[in-house]
Amino acid sequence: MNFIHTTLLLLLLSLSTSSLAATMEVVSEGLTGSSGSVFRHVDDAGDVGAYTLSGGEFLLKRTGGTSILNPTQGDFFNAFCLEPRVSIGSNATMYEVSPLEQAHQYSSPDGALGTAKANYIRELMYQVHPDFAESLTATEGLAIQISLWEIARDNNLGHYVVTEGAAGAGDVWFRALTTDGGLSAAAILLAQTWLDSYVNDGVMGPMLNNLYTLTYDGKQDIIFQAAAVPVPPSLLLFGSALLGFAGFRRHRKSKAA
Repeated sequence: MNFIHTTLLLLLLSLSTSSLAATMEVVSEGLTGSSGSVFRHVDDAGDVGAYTLSGGEFLLKRTGGTSILNPTQGDFFNAFCLEPRVSIGSNATMYEVSPLEQAHQYSSPDGALGTAKANYIRELMYQVHPDFAESLTATEGLAIQISLWEIARDNNLGHYVVTEGAAGAGDVWFRALTTDGGLSAAAILLAQTWLDSYVNDGVMGPMLNNLYTLTYDGKQDIIFQAAAVPVPPSLLLFGSALLGFAGFRRHRKSKAA
């Protein structure tokens, strides 16, 4: 790799890194209709939490921050939570914009999500919800939430079981409610079907690689879909000049030969 190519690569890497070491101020507009409630059990090294919680697709509004990463839908965008024991506040919060691997860096006793779990989420979302702008049913929204909670907090990597009492159920499991007309039961079943088809099969398939997380100490971790990072005009101009110079040098060498 010559000097010019190396310089271009370093510039692009610098742009990518600076976009992630940044912030995004967000206000939650609450759950959309693509959501529901379910009974969820989590065992954090003996610290057991068992609650009936609402989850699914959230509508968020970006109100500030320094990140040049933007949600694909603009300032109002759909998102999902990743932390089953912390709620999303209604007040404006300045989050860190981080790679998906850094989710839970503050909120989980197990530390950050890590590469394996992040890739399971990318693989699952590629198959079940590749475009966050697309509408979901309430069952689908809750099933995605259950699947994300399961992957994020259960340590049976690649062997995820979401149903209470089922063989293989680990630190995280779910129980259907009896007062929701069968919504949570259908969502648990759909989540298990998805996990078995796309995660528990032992084959790493295609992944949705534009997923990032918003993290804040003491608040919910949020997964969102980011648009392509815009390239500043000055960088495009400089890159074009470098490429033009490289072409001129090759032309001179070919004439000299």
